[in-house]
Amino acid sequence: MNQRNNPNQTDRRLLTVSDRDIFVTVQNALLVGIILANETRADKEESLKELTSLVKTAGSDPSIIQTKRVDRINPKTFIGKGSIIELEEISKANDIDVVIFDCELTPNQQKELRAIFQCDVVDRTGLILDIFALHAQSKESSLQVELAMSVYLKPRLAGLGSTLNQQGGGIGTRGPGETKLETDSRLIDNRINKLRRELKKIEKQRILQSNSREKNNTPLVSIVGYTNAGKSTLFNKILDENVLSKNILFSTLDPTRRIFKGLSDHQVILSDTVGFISDLPTELIESFKSTLEEISSSDIVLHVRDLSSPYLISEGKDVYSVLNKIDKNIQSRTIEIYNKVDLLNKDKC
Repeated sequence: MNQRNNPNQTDRRLLTVSDRDIFVTVQNALLVGIILANETRADKEESLKELTSLVKTAGSDPSIIQTKRVDRINPKTFIGKGSIIELEEISKANDIDVVIFDCELTPNQQKELRAIFQCDVVDRTGLILDIFALHAQSKESSLQVELAMSVYLKPRLAGLGSTLNQQGGGIGTRGPGETKLETDSRLIDNRINKLRRELKKIEKQRILQSNSREKNNTPLVSIVGYTNAGKSTLFNKILDENVLSKNILFSTLDPTRRIFKGLSDHQVILSDTVGFISDLPTELIESFKSTLEEISSSDIVLHVRDLSSPYLISEGKDVYSVLNKIDKNIQSRTIEIYNKVDLLNKDKC
């Protein structure tokens, strides 16, 4: 049963990456994996498995998975006409609520595909942003995610007017003779600028805290790693605490800091940080820049790696790819910690 636009559901939530007010419970999702001309089906296995996990984390049901080879990207729909017809039939036959593409769609492609499928269409970036929005708890992470979401949605302005008005627009915001698109653009620009100002204030507070730490000569140790590698579990183990630790992607968005006594009773600050993922949206990297830069100021970085993951090597590369953007010398003070050894197949050890 299609569960969109059902206000009577007590457990409903608003789909954050949609430009329409779509209330959902558990969405029936069609996943579309894309194999480009220079790729093989094996190349996409890891990405599709990860996409499936992301969809489940977002609270949807990845009921159908299709892969389509794209030798030449269609500027209008990304994939070819034959693939579109086939996917459209599958979508209608299975009452699909959302079609999720394992790639990045342009705003025009997304708009065109929505018209064809007659349901919401989300790309990989939009899906990750939706998950971040679900898990943001603190004021800082909520502002960071909203900023990333606003930057993502800006070029997808069609139909955004009502959503933006709920965020503070409305009466008195529309100039004489101004088109709806111009008004929407101005509203979202104003919101982006406001979010950046608020984050700048928080960043100044972070700098003051960092200066105080350096003045007191207190070492900072940051825990980093691929999402769901076990960072929070290690954090809890060291401190004997109970910070949220779940077997889901991006359970930690808010950096958690604690002071503990290290060797010789010297105080050390331990920081649990947000997880990484392949193709982390640029919007999120920019929005979480101050959080990531705090990692670069760490005296020691503990890189937690999931030893049981079949994609151990590529996941490590994805983590360092982001970290190297903020500090090219970060690996020189990084200690790798291998986790989940108990999940290994002992016959293969």
